[in-house]
Amino acid sequence: MTAPKRDIVPLIGGLDQVTTPILVPPGRLLSSNNFEPDIYGGYRRMEGIERFDGRPSPSDSTYVYITGTITGTISVGDTITGNPSGATGKVVLVDITGTPDIIVVTKVTGGFAASDAMEVSAVSQGTLIGAIVGGAPTVALHADYKLLVATEYRADITVITGSGPVRGVWAYKDIIYAFRNNAGGTACNMWKATATGWSQITFGEEVTFTNAVGQISEGDTVTGLASGASGVVKRALLTTGTWTVAGVGSLVFSSITAGPFSSGEALQVGAVTKATSAAASAAITLPAGGRYVFDNINFKANADGLCMFFANGVGLIHEYDATDLVPIRTGLAVDTPKFIQGHQGQLVIGIDSEVQNSSIGDPYAWTVVTGASRIGLGSAVTNIIPQSSDSTTGVLVITTTDKTYIMYGTPGNYSLVVNSDDIGAYTYTAQNIGEAYFANTRGITKLQATQEFGDFNMGVLSNLIQPYMDSKRGLAVASFVVKSKNQYRVLFSDGTGVTAHVTLAEDGHNVSSVTFMPFDYGAHTMNNSFSFVDSSGVERIFAGGNDGYVYSLDKGTSFDGDAINSVILMVFNHMKSPYIRKRFRRAVLQFKATITADVDIGYDLSYGHSDTTYGSSQRILADSSRNLLASEYWGSFIWGTFTWGGSYLQEFQLDTPGVGENLSIVVHNNSNKNESFTIHTLIVNYSLGRMQR
Repeated sequence: MTAPKRDIVPLIGGLDQVTTPILVPPGRLLSSNNFEPDIYGGYRRMEGIERFDGRPSPSDSTYVYITGTITGTISVGDTITGNPSGATGKVVLVDITGTPDIIVVTKVTGGFAASDAMEVSAVSQGTLIGAIVGGAPTVALHADYKLLVATEYRADITVITGSGPVRGVWAYKDIIYAFRNNAGGTACNMWKATATGWSQITFGEEVTFTNAVGQISEGDTVTGLASGASGVVKRALLTTGTWTVAGVGSLVFSSITAGPFSSGEALQVGAVTKATSAAASAAITLPAGGRYVFDNINFKANADGLCMFFANGVGLIHEYDATDLVPIRTGLAVDTPKFIQGHQGQLVIGIDSEVQNSSIGDPYAWTVVTGASRIGLGSAVTNIIPQSSDSTTGVLVITTTDKTYIMYGTPGNYSLVVNSDDIGAYTYTAQNIGEAYFANTRGITKLQATQEFGDFNMGVLSNLIQPYMDSKRGLAVASFVVKSKNQYRVLFSDGTGVTAHVTLAEDGHNVSSVTFMPFDYGAHTMNNSFSFVDSSGVERIFAGGNDGYVYSLDKGTSFDGDAINSVILMVFNHMKSPYIRKRFRRAVLQFKATITADVDIGYDLSYGHSDTTYGSSQRILADSSRNLLASEYWGSFIWGTFTWGGSYLQEFQLDTPGVGENLSIVVHNNSNKNESFTIHTLIVNYSLGRMQR
């Protein structure tokens, strides 16, 4: 053996399922789950997910650490009151094994004071000595207490009342809205998140009209000549024609007095007939089913003009301004748009194999006279997203099941060009993260602007994980971006997903590399998702679950209470000396963590060949329930268990006695209380030996 050597390996490159083992760069992974590429390098254990309804976040909630003397009985679940301070708190832990006694409380009101009597139901059960907010004596206990508190708050958060999956989630003016079928599955209800949970949105009423002969405006009081019904107009929508010649449209009211309006009656403003009702007025409802797609658009050119628009594929498109829900009719015989996007002062929709845009500056009008148009594509639309083109204008990327189109031009002068005649995209997978990304039968594809004016090219990025993408073919259901991490993610119907981390070149525009790593939310399957940056500058991610919950993603330390079962299996590294036997001595993993990290670390040599010799380290066979590695290596690894709890030097050191050609390291974490941590560098100490025979 030669003198000891040291190999320093930056952990970058992500999952690699296709490169020949001897050629794969060190730092890549043979297998991974629930880790993600860190924006600063290394592999980061993913953050959690937690249910959401507007009430306090389980992971953000805190506790008070109380020391005292318990003379009576205090139990978990009790509410204790300090006397005379008047502070209250719900007990999540009682420890009387030492001195003083310890009580941990949450949902605290007021401030506990030394010498307070600790009362339960107005009966003193002991005396308080001290109380510290978040004051656990060790970081490990702090993590334990945070878990107890999160469990307490999680129990308060409810599903959306109704049946079936959550069909859409969106943010409008920093409020989260969600849609779910009613209990009978006969209609879809709209809800908003509040400090007390989900609150159902009530809708107004509308009447459709024909034969307009005079203008009806918002704020007018309309009266039915025959019925005597009346209401103040919240929206006056003219779909086709004009207000004076053959106008067709609808009027929306918050409420109707002495209603309903009857079919065929004159609709009057100030005793002057303006139009004729086409049908009796009716309550505005949303049909059951569908999948909701949204865009927030301002057509009114004022600060208060931003409205939420949505389509669902089973009914009309709608506008919502935080007060009124407005059905918008396009005039199509089957008026069920599936996609919606604001573009250059127009509303663009996708329905079946067509793209249609509203009149210029008017989302309510769909007549050719004022700029509306229709374009047939030949196959079903699967995504519509905006994309940068040149310094003066943008374009729309429109994908179908088998083609990709670019819509160039300006209102009234659009041109739809085929970008790819044989590459389409899975529905709901297109996102912008500098460029357009989407998933299809080939994997993950990027559409990138070229140096040529307004032109684009595309390429498949996910070649290194093609076996994984092939196994998920046809399962993609949703996607979103995490801008703060330069990530594009795709969700699959089985609860799994894949993260693509985009690294930009030095020019800040072109992509230098894309790294892929899979994840698995377990039993928490989702069918729609989105991300946004709120008014305070915080990026937030939400998804609609098939179980009726809305989930906040990248939040907390667990998968809604379940442990995050995560692993990275590094490639076998021959230290640039293939077929040379080496005596391995020690592996050091450098990492970044915040509070605690409980990990199992293992190693194997020479692809697990039988001629490998190991030292005296204890071999611990992995629990079969983990079952995470898509390889045959797991059972042969030699294991050590490590807990990091706040020391300055953040390293795991694993003795690796043995002789072999190459070395692989596996890191496993299975916890519902560990904050995310990043493993960024592997250092291997070894000595070179003879040629492999």
